Amino acid sequence: MGDVEIELRFGDVWQMQMLNIGDRYPWVACKQPQNGGRPEGGTIVGEGYMECERCRRDSFLHIVVCEDVIERVEPDPEKQEYVPD
Repeated sequence: MGDVEIELRFGDVWQMQMLNIGDRYPWVACKQPQNGGRPEGGTIVGEGYMECERCRRDSFLHIVVCEDVIERVEPDPEKQEYVPD
């Protein structure tokens, strides 16, 4: 799997940023976690959404951030996609 664009639904979502696994996650300064601020310990399992450019299939993802660093991305088996097969 190559690079994919994932829409994140937590933290600093005001600007499109290119982030990779291993990067420090940008939190919104002076805000509560529910408003994009840093969660306790800089650790969260946040929600993401993507659509494959090739096949147009979409999926929801868990973005795992540990101590302010993006650790991994994994499928969210609980949420169904928007685009039906």
